[in-house]
Amino acid sequence: MSNSPFLTPTGPGATDSEAQAKRPVSAGAPAIGTGQTGLSGEHFAMGELLRRGWLAAMINGNSPLIDILASKGARTIQIQVKTRTEGAKGDTSLAQAKFAPHIYYIIVDLNADGASYAIVPGFELERFYYRSPCGIRGRIPAARLSAFKGRWALLDRHSPDTPCT
Repeated sequence: MSNSPFLTPTGPGATDSEAQAKRPVSAGAPAIGTGQTGLSGEHFAMGELLRRGWLAAMINGNSPLIDILASKGARTIQIQVKTRTEGAKGDTSLAQAKFAPHIYYIIVDLNADGASYAIVPGFELERFYYRSPCGIRGRIPAARLSAFKGRWALLDRHSPDTPCT
């Protein structure tokens, strides 16, 4: 069995939980674990922010609410990154404890060509975020994300009063 965290364990010694924790990124690509999926999405988002002129720093697990702190000029924003793999169906999970209207959410869809992004300000997400009755789980409806695909300019919106153009 390989020691690489990017290969699906096979052969003697591979456990069902190890195999289930791996997800393919695209056909023919090695499967990666859920931890690596999230981390790769954070790095993809970071790269895009830097490419677009933002100064950005990863929080690396030191904050339960945010993954990236970014600034441009006098503006500083907090970002939570959620990552999906190619072929993922359904909504994106987001625990209610990680939802806040002042945070920006970048949903990264990993695919064979790299990644695509939906940029959703928390004050916009508040209009359609699903909160489960138990008060713990929540989700971002996949059907609502198409309006936010590639909308990096939304990071410059300061409040719900600023028009979404």
